[in-house]
Amino acid sequence: MIEMGIAKIQILGNDYVGAWSVATDKFFLLGSEVNKKTAGVISGTLGVEIVRSLVGGSSLLGIYACGNSRGVLVPNLIESYELKDLRQSLPGVAVEILQTDLNALKNNILANDRIAIINPNFGAEEERAIRDVLDVETGRERRLCAGKHPAAVARRGAIRVAFAARDDARERRLFGRGKPTFDIFTAELEMP
Repeated sequence: MIEMGIAKIQILGNDYVGAWSVATDKFFLLGSEVNKKTAGVISGTLGVEIVRSLVGGSSLLGIYACGNSRGVLVPNLIESYELKDLRQSLPGVAVEILQTDLNALKNNILANDRIAIINPNFGAEEERAIRDVLDVETGRERRLCAGKHPAAVARRGAIRVAFAARDDARERRLFGRGKPTFDIFTAELEMP
């Protein structure tokens, strides 16, 4: 059984924590603007290392970056010093620029350590780069908007009810038997 903590937080007054972060089983990418107290709560709750970064001067890593425990993809709007800092902060993890016009990567790629479900508008070279950097198989999904609702890590994933109702059977086929299971959920937490 996997133990996990739960914490109610806001990041910079925003309930969409995922807009500021990328979670993996080994590390948690978090925008540099997020305060130390919030970073400490996240680290303590999830039991993973916090890695601070920016993409194109923005702390909205959960929009621009995506990844798993083996690789991180960032769009070409990342500054060279940001890329260098991110690579130094993640030794042993491939960190690469994905050359694409679909630069809100987390809205177009849902990845864990086994598979990446990608927007079908990615070309063959982009798909190959995703597969190589993340070291996963890929599957295409035309209705994918990964950034706001679904989440996948190596062992499990979660899909918002409206997404799951349409695509549950397809996702189960893509992930296959013995692969990560997906829980169907709806969670609307109000902050005090």
